[in-house]
Amino acid sequence: MELILKAKERIGLLGIIFMEGESETPVSTNPPPPTQVHQSTPVQSAPLPSTIGKRKPTEMERNSAACVMEWSIELEKALRSKKPGRSLKAISEISPRLQQLSKEPDPSPAVYHLFDLIPGEDKLFSNVIILRLANAFEFGDKHTRVCIVKAFLFEYKKRNKQKEYKGVLCKTRVHMQAELLRRVKVVFDSGDVEDRALALGLFGCWAHFTKQSASIQYLVLSSLVSSHVLEVQAALFAAGCFAELSDDFACVVLEMLLHMMSSPETLPAIRLAGARLFAKLGCSQSLANNAYKASLKLLLEFSDEYYQVAMLVSLSKLASRSTILISQQVDLLLLFLSHEKTLQLRATAPSQVILLIIDRITILVKLVLDLCQTDSVEFQQVNCLFNLLFLVIREYPDLHVLVLDQISVLVKSLSYMDDNLVVTTETDAFVHHSVDLKGEKSRIIRSKLLFKVYRFLVAFLENLTEAGAISTEVFDKVKLLVELVCQSNLFECYTYVLYSLLLRCQIIWGNMVNASEGSRNPDRNSGISLDNYSMKHELRTIECAKRMLAEKNNWPAYRVGVCAACQGDWLTTTFIFKQLVLKVRSNSCSCWMNSLVQFANSERKLELLLLPKQGLETHKLHLTPSSNDLGCQDAASSIKQHIYSKELAAAYNGLCSSLETLKVDDVKTGHIFYFQHWFLSLRVKVIRAVVDIVKILGNIPFDQDNTTNNGKVENLMVGYLMSLQKITQISLQLKRLAREFDLVTTSFIDMDKKSSKIISELAMSCSLLAFCTGFAHYIPSLFKLFLIVVWEF
Repeated sequence: MELILKAKERIGLLGIIFMEGESETPVSTNPPPPTQVHQSTPVQSAPLPSTIGKRKPTEMERNSAACVMEWSIELEKALRSKKPGRSLKAISEISPRLQQLSKEPDPSPAVYHLFDLIPGEDKLFSNVIILRLANAFEFGDKHTRVCIVKAFLFEYKKRNKQKEYKGVLCKTRVHMQAELLRRVKVVFDSGDVEDRALALGLFGCWAHFTKQSASIQYLVLSSLVSSHVLEVQAALFAAGCFAELSDDFACVVLEMLLHMMSSPETLPAIRLAGARLFAKLGCSQSLANNAYKASLKLLLEFSDEYYQVAMLVSLSKLASRSTILISQQVDLLLLFLSHEKTLQLRATAPSQVILLIIDRITILVKLVLDLCQTDSVEFQQVNCLFNLLFLVIREYPDLHVLVLDQISVLVKSLSYMDDNLVVTTETDAFVHHSVDLKGEKSRIIRSKLLFKVYRFLVAFLENLTEAGAISTEVFDKVKLLVELVCQSNLFECYTYVLYSLLLRCQIIWGNMVNASEGSRNPDRNSGISLDNYSMKHELRTIECAKRMLAEKNNWPAYRVGVCAACQGDWLTTTFIFKQLVLKVRSNSCSCWMNSLVQFANSERKLELLLLPKQGLETHKLHLTPSSNDLGCQDAASSIKQHIYSKELAAAYNGLCSSLETLKVDDVKTGHIFYFQHWFLSLRVKVIRAVVDIVKILGNIPFDQDNTTNNGKVENLMVGYLMSLQKITQISLQLKRLAREFDLVTTSFIDMDKKSSKIISELAMSCSLLAFCTGFAHYIPSLFKLFLIVVWEF
């Protein structure tokens, strides 16, 4: 009673509306006038802030429980308004709010206290919103009913099918089920074909509580044999929603569906909708097996291409529920890869294989989390399936967008797999700074699973680079995936840093920088540039690394530093190794860490030569300047050459120090880093050659054509001959270094494929640099192009 009185006090006269659903009489004895609809552009509501999984919540940010009363009042005012289009706008705005109410966990007592709410008040007002929408559906016009069905469809499609639904429309949260069903059934009984179809759509969205009504079940089944295509399609949708939740109902639907699909009188549109319904008949494994066998027989009975594609998709979804069916489905999909099939069917087969693999991984991940064992068979199967997925995507790189989308779904389901493991809202995080979800063991299991996903993504991005498929779309999807992981507090800092490194991966970042520089779009500088985003992202990554080091996770921090070096994030690498130098105790480890710090710092200096820096802009020089421009650019070019020469010299000195540090360790401990010595010595020689080339070419004057004094000409020729001799010696030296890089590859036969490829690329770069060196001496217009090649080496 206290809840009712306080609710009425808060909303004044509108409070009477909240209790109307308890009576059997309609909300209003006189139906409201039909809403006037004007053709206008659809109104998009402002996106609502997601409050799940934020690691740094804003204090006092209101969640859906605190806002639901205001939403209810706004909806009521809009539905009563006579302003054209306002009610439709309010209904469209309520759809994301329903979805937010569904995905957020129940508020804790601290949240109720923080916002001065009565326990259960949020559920009361959410029921009021649903009742108001049902009332508007009963008395509204056609446009209003369509808008209401779209609102509930939006909430339905956003549900996580991998876990039990406990959202705003589940049977335990809806308290006026009979009243809601009565109002919709009135429309079904008294309306035309379109009204009946809309009512069936609502019954499907409300399946969690409508499936218990025998009369509604009969209504749905009887509509399957209607003579109207629209009504049958809506009934198939509702039947699918019911079949996902009830095994008995699904068996009845399967029998009716088989009769409908095999009938020659069935229209193609209905047959296509029926083919899609098979995917929802997997409530139990036995039912999935029966539905798979039945749909397999129906697959080849009709030659319609769209029908066969829909059947293949449904068969794949059914097969994902059984290990036995997966192998059969893969064999079936391979048959559709033959050239005799249409292009669409051939394109469908590999995509369905990918979906099968990821669906199976998702099921196994749930089993691994339930077992909480990394040595289980299921855990090993996950690793095998990721290897299989990589083999498939390597053959079909055009499906990379599908893979990234499905990996995001997998990571999201891994983050929120169990309701007991769902993180708190932002408000809860403000009140309770940390929540122990299911113990440290579950956290470790999740981090290990995400590490497997990370390793797959690294190999996946490398494969895309080889295929030339890296694009802004890939970058955006990887960025969203990284943000998804970093917004959850279910994982360790180790996981956060690893995923953050994906955005600093040289493969993806290098492609994005080149695309940005090559763009001629005048608006490319609007918003946040890639360089600014890179700096901000690096700072966030280092913050995560700081927390990891503060927690004394030294060994994981070292592994992250190694991964950062492999991804080319030299700033993070240098920071981590500098901190670890202070923590190591043995002389050998100390020398090794110091050597890594010096090496990473040098590589960072070389990296900064390729990208613009904050505070010191380094502009690329024009490739082929005209003779008239050379004079006015001499001063600027001289300054830039000096800056680059200085940076190259600093990088060279750092590499020398890194090599000397290893040699000191050899003397002190007797441990010899054979490979590291060899590689660093070659790297030092290459950078030394680059420094010498830049210095020599920077001192060569290219304006000899304008010189008339014989003495000056003679001096110029002497300078040319001396520089030519030096350039020739450096060219031969680079040629020898290329051979020595090849020797490194053949000497260490146990080297991994990626490292071997990198060293082979260095050998090729040395050969190319040796070949191009002499041309810059003879062709003045290629001088600055050569400098760019040198700097990018």
